Amino acid sequence: MRVLEDHEWLYVAIPIAMAITGYLAHSLTVAALFRPVRFVGVGPLGWQGLLPAMAARIAPRLFDSLIDRVGTIRDVYQAMDPDRIAEHLVLSVRPRTAEFVEDVMLDADPQLWDELSPDVKADVAERIQKSLPTVIPAVTADIDRKLDDLVDVDHLVRVRLVDDAAMLNRLFATAGRREFGFLRKAGLPIGLIAGILTLAEFTVWPDWIELPLVGALTFAIGDAVAVTILLGIPIAAFGSTVRYGLLGADQERVSRVGTRVVTREILTVRSLVTDILNGPRGDLLRALVSEHVAPMIDDAIEYARPTFREARTDEQIADLASRLADHTIDVALEPLSDPAFSRERQVVLEDVFLNRMLDLSAEEFVGLIRPALHRAEWLLVLVGAATGVLTGLVLAFWVF
Repeated sequence: MRVLEDHEWLYVAIPIAMAITGYLAHSLTVAALFRPVRFVGVGPLGWQGLLPAMAARIAPRLFDSLIDRVGTIRDVYQAMDPDRIAEHLVLSVRPRTAEFVEDVMLDADPQLWDELSPDVKADVAERIQKSLPTVIPAVTADIDRKLDDLVDVDHLVRVRLVDDAAMLNRLFATAGRREFGFLRKAGLPIGLIAGILTLAEFTVWPDWIELPLVGALTFAIGDAVAVTILLGIPIAAFGSTVRYGLLGADQERVSRVGTRVVTREILTVRSLVTDILNGPRGDLLRALVSEHVAPMIDDAIEYARPTFREARTDEQIADLASRLADHTIDVALEPLSDPAFSRERQVVLEDVFLNRMLDLSAEEFVGLIRPALHRAEWLLVLVGAATGVLTGLVLAFWVF
């Protein structure tokens, strides 16, 4: 106490120092939610951002909630408009038919391709070209009918949000920019109040052991209050703003930003098809496509079949047809990456998702996001308590 009496400026300096400490602690806590994306350390000693570390639990839970309350994979595919996808593929692939036929043939059997006359080569390409406007819409329609069997949602979530934890970070950091900013800034008044209360308590009971205890209790309670302000108190007696917090009040902005990230970077036409092809059920999609493409290829080489049979066995001819079918799938993926087409489909899908997000009640909206942040709530409170203890110990050392 003598130190405080002899240095009255400490009455001002201590609350200010604790306020700055609170802000720095909150800033560090928010950063610790996201960084580092990969574990940094030696053995069990180290740290990985809480969201990336919990991605395997957070992402499936968030995705399941989106499917239950916003839209299923089928809704996503329907919003992308299978007919429009088919139209785009036909317009993009048909002009390149001769090119990709020649690429496959030169790769698979260059000697045979060289032996074919220009008329035969042109006929093969022309027959495939004429069949595409019928075959491609049939494929997209068949995908629509069998989508539930083709899509492995767990694989989709793992590829897009678990294996690529940086994407999960970007989704939360971008959509929750205002909310995480509030948590950072809340450290300043919490620290200031903690400093004032610590000084008041110490003035009455000048015992050094009470400084870290009061600091821990004050910071922990302050952080719990900050989380409550952000996420609300789910009690019916309170008004909507109190029950669902700042997050519920910010539903429109969070929904708008979040759906933009989802539709531009996670659920795109190309990513959906690519993830299906590369996933555990990729063979099912290739088999489905082959059912439609194989007859087209057979018809295309019919005119050249005598020449084929003179030089190759039926098995070799069948292998060529299979390679053409597989290459047709690969060629079809390229137009799906076209920026103009992707933007066109993204705008439509974003509009569908945004309207459904805005149709959610505040309770449903907060319930969609809060489970993913459950551990972050406790992390903030625990870091606050630790900050109070450390600050109290420093003050005790300083004063005594």
